[in-house]
Amino acid sequence: MTQKKPRRGAGDGTLFKRADGYWVGGIELPPGPDGHRRYKRIVRSTRNAAVKALRDLRRDIDTGRVTAKSSTTLGAWLDHWRTHILPHRKLAPNTIANYNRIAVNHITPTLGRTRLDRLTPVQIREFYVELTERVSGRAAQKADQVLRLAIKAAIRDGIIGINIMDRVDKPAHRAKDAHAFSAAETLKIIDTAFGDGLMWGARWATGFCTAARESEILGLEWDRVDLDRGLMEVSWQLLRLQKQHGCGTTTADGWPCGRTRPSFCPQAHWNFPPGMVWRECTESLVWTRPKTRAGMRIIPLVAPLVEVLRQLQSVAEPNPHNLVFHRPDGHPITQDQDQRAWKKLLADAGIEHQPQHSVRHSTATLLLEAGVDVHIVQSVIGHSDIAMTRQYQHVNMDLARAAWSNLDTLLPITAVRKTV
Repeated sequence: MTQKKPRRGAGDGTLFKRADGYWVGGIELPPGPDGHRRYKRIVRSTRNAAVKALRDLRRDIDTGRVTAKSSTTLGAWLDHWRTHILPHRKLAPNTIANYNRIAVNHITPTLGRTRLDRLTPVQIREFYVELTERVSGRAAQKADQVLRLAIKAAIRDGIIGINIMDRVDKPAHRAKDAHAFSAAETLKIIDTAFGDGLMWGARWATGFCTAARESEILGLEWDRVDLDRGLMEVSWQLLRLQKQHGCGTTTADGWPCGRTRPSFCPQAHWNFPPGMVWRECTESLVWTRPKTRAGMRIIPLVAPLVEVLRQLQSVAEPNPHNLVFHRPDGHPITQDQDQRAWKKLLADAGIEHQPQHSVRHSTATLLLEAGVDVHIVQSVIGHSDIAMTRQYQHVNMDLARAAWSNLDTLLPITAVRKTV
């Protein structure tokens, strides 16, 4: 009696009998990171067994249990994700740059050779422990964020079917308590800063008297400083960002242009997310808008700072970017240069090193100690956890100005006045 062949439906894949009598079936999978077609094959001794295996395989593919290409490593997928997926996410450029650094410097060297379908929770946990000990708990948290985004994208694109990150707890990390300088320490720091010249003295006096962020101060232009009214508009930040290669697609031999760094590529270009507002400054420096409306604000300037900025404006050499703070040759001050200057300043002042964010925290603390309403401080400083609107800021500008005048008493900046 002839064995009845089971009917196969559309999409069941290919099926043929080899010369040795075994039946071979195959089903096409979604394209891999390189865009090439991929297949999953099965071999069975009988046709019925092969058909059943193919249907089981199709069911597993449809439910996401079988999709991985055996040669797809985490490193290969991260390269694809960074190049083709990450740039199109609605993220701040500096966030994208940070994710790229984490992937390249930490994840790929440790886990990059592991196949996606063989990555285990134990491997990931051990990686977090090692990274915490070698770098910091914050770096481990950033690595966790990158892995979760990349693995989720791999599932969405049909590269793998199971989210291994669902079985991994996020690494714990307790941020250090923010440090606030006392009024005496603040005055000593500012006094020391003027020893390096009016430009640097004004730069740090502006930081302590406005609580503006580093990128906001370094990107401050004179047309956003109204010395007659004693106001400073904070609506742009100056960041060092990375251009993209424009010469084609990278291969095993590298980029077509022969250069490793995108900035050296003759066809290098900016590749910012749609809707991002930006202005090019010079080289890799770009002005961008703050991430939130709370970051765009107007800050009242205390009288001593207005006096210092007037003096700076009268003697500073012109620069092509209209920057308030710049190097002697007119070039912008980069964040790396600013950080080195901060480290030197504290050493010269004989004060223990603290992160530069302590400047911002110190101003807020001094104002709160002076009895200024917390909402006024949060609104004008631009803390993201309080969603204040521009209308609220303008309505309360008189109140904000009165609040900021407390700094004139708390920080008389006598050293500034003597120097100027």
